[in-house]
Amino acid sequence: CSPSLEKLHGIAPEKIIGIPLLSFFHPDDQDSYNNVLTTLASGSVESMRIEDIRIRFSQKTWTHFDVLFTSMIDHPSVKGIVITCRDITEHLAMEARLRQAHKMEAIRTLCGGIAHDFNNNLSAMIGYAELGLVEVGSATVAGHYFKQILNGCERARKLIQQISAFSGINVFDLKPVAVSQLLEEAVQQCRPSLPPHVSLTVENRCSDTFIK
Repeated sequence: CSPSLEKLHGIAPEKIIGIPLLSFFHPDDQDSYNNVLTTLASGSVESMRIEDIRIRFSQKTWTHFDVLFTSMIDHPSVKGIVITCRDITEHLAMEARLRQAHKMEAIRTLCGGIAHDFNNNLSAMIGYAELGLVEVGSATVAGHYFKQILNGCERARKLIQQISAFSGINVFDLKPVAVSQLLEEAVQQCRPSLPPHVSLTVENRCSDTFIK
């Protein structure tokens, strides 16, 4: 048993001598270990490799190893199977972080495309709503509806700006916003979707509160 075991995993080599090696392997990986030993013992191959197997020598977390099994049963000074382990835990963690970074980059690219297309459609909606408001007049009932459309479009534009900032197209521009204003806009959005028998009463105690 290699002396480096104590340095890397905090357990003296002499403490594991005589303990079945299978007991150190993760339960889900024990079948793979047994299959390798059976194949090597048959003499059909001289060596086999398991690229990722979990081993734990102490009560710490499982460590991932790339393990090479070499049959030296016929060697007079060995008469057994030599197992060479290479710790790949950090390597796997780096691969996972790299995959996550690629996923986030793909999501940002997708968000940028969605924001661009949505902004084009929103520009048309704003243009037609402004033309309609001019046509019917702001004091009419229809004019009120057109104003609500424009307010909704403005909220959608802010959402597009946030998506664009997430995608890297734009940068966040943080500004203080009155909580009462956000509350009023939320109430206006909720009212049209409420059933006729449901009333909504709001008590605003945030008139002087701002968030950023």
